[in-house]
Amino acid sequence: MTKDRIMAHKQYTDGKGNVREVLALGPQYRLYDGQAEDDNLRYKVLAKRRGPYRLGEERNSTRASFAAWAKCEFKLG
Repeated sequence: MTKDRIMAHKQYTDGKGNVREVLALGPQYRLYDGQAEDDNLRYKVLAKRRGPYRLGEERNSTRASFAAWAKCEFKLG
């Protein structure tokens, strides 16, 4: 998925049973102080089959990294 398709208040899946919701976009959602990338986002883990993050946990990511993880927008039904 391309990073320009990642939007706030949408849910995305990696196609392996993991679902994340993008809560907000903005440069303030850096992973660490001094990070040069300013195209960032905050997301929440909604469903999890594998991976290190807990259900309900909120994390920051670059939009490019999130787009590489996301295979498609998640929609119920």
